[in-house]
Amino acid sequence: MNRIVLKSAVAPTLSSRDIVEVVQTLVDKLNQRRVVIDFSGMTFVSRSAADELLKLQERFSGFFSNKKINFENIPTEVAQILALVKKQQHNPRRHLRPLESTSIKEFD
Repeated sequence: MNRIVLKSAVAPTLSSRDIVEVVQTLVDKLNQRRVVIDFSGMTFVSRSAADELLKLQERFSGFFSNKKINFENIPTEVAQILALVKKQQHNPRRHLRPLESTSIKEFD
């Protein structure tokens, strides 16, 4: 079997980065080149969990990886979070310029 159904294998919600370690362990145990992570019935994925899932997918899609991870059956709300996080990963925050020092005048 090359399919991991998150709802039954982990939980119907992924609310932390730590829970994605469980998903990675499941992926590592599979002796398949192609692994499907099935989001059927998922009700919530936090931004931090989405970030880790996308990083997991990216790690396995590298040139030297022996596995490829695909996401399937993603509910609309979860897809929106994944898309938002993916966009933020590719457009990191711009660093703010330091404030110029100014003098502060005291009032009498």
